[in-house]
Amino acid sequence: GSIEDGSAPANRDAYEMYLRSASIPHDAGPNKDAIAMLEKAVKLDPNYAPAWEALGHRYYFDAVYSGGGAEEYQRSDEAYQRALSLEPGRTSTAGLLATNLVATGNLDKAYEDARALVKRRPDSAFAHYSMAYVLRYAGLLDDAQAECNKARAIDPKNFNWRSCSFAFFEQGKMGPAMEYLDLDAGSEWSNAVKVSVLM
Repeated sequence: GSIEDGSAPANRDAYEMYLRSASIPHDAGPNKDAIAMLEKAVKLDPNYAPAWEALGHRYYFDAVYSGGGAEEYQRSDEAYQRALSLEPGRTSTAGLLATNLVATGNLDKAYEDARALVKRRPDSAFAHYSMAYVLRYAGLLDDAQAECNKARAIDPKNFNWRSCSFAFFEQGKMGPAMEYLDLDAGSEWSNAVKVSVLM
């Protein structure tokens, strides 16, 4: 369960596409297939927040790993905002939106948003993960590690926490770095980062 459930799907075909997309790898090529599938799903069922969130996340991966750049970040933000307009209490979406702010250089706003999220939903793994992400970019590695560990304690198997490996790796803590990479074992991303950790 990497994604929170809230609103109910209204279209069976759209829901099946949404579910099928979840098992598609996040590597550059397959990610584009997932985007196409989710774009169809939100056309068929425009009021299903989880599909918008999933689409926003796929656009994010496209921005970062397929050279989609600023345009895909914009698409990602818009999809997340659509999900939040449909389901304002959706913590995972709000957390992912905060991590997008970091990626586009708005660290202060990202920190404010992530801090507010953790305060409002201390039980949410995504809230702690978004805080960890912001803190890591701010260079506060000890605090980032603590937030990563909180996210993982709440949701131990979520592949999204994989980037927490950097918070440990940058301080030479290779054991925990590998544990976080193993949450997404076998992906192109984890394999590439693992090389640096092993060296």
